[in-house]
Amino acid sequence: MKEKIRITKAGVPVYEGKILNVPMKKSYLKTRSIEMFDDDDPCIIHQSYIVKEFSDQIIEALKKSINHTILYTDYKSLFEVLDREDVMELQIELME
Repeated sequence: MKEKIRITKAGVPVYEGKILNVPMKKSYLKTRSIEMFDDDDPCIIHQSYIVKEFSDQIIEALKKSINHTILYTDYKSLFEVLDREDVMELQIELME
């Protein structure tokens, strides 16, 4: 998965890079690992699977969007996975 995204806050980039490298909350990784694999201490294989699944969800949302940009108001559950306190002020766009 080589798609790149840009996360901005008030037009200022706070992250640019591969979607697979987006910082995610550790609590999300642990919760999803328990749900999916009954594993409360996820190994690298389980973590990688969860990151890929999350990345696929973001890419799908971005590709459905007319301008390849999504906002918190429309995709709260995706934004709340990001390891940031200011998720309500962010937008994510697909980089060409």
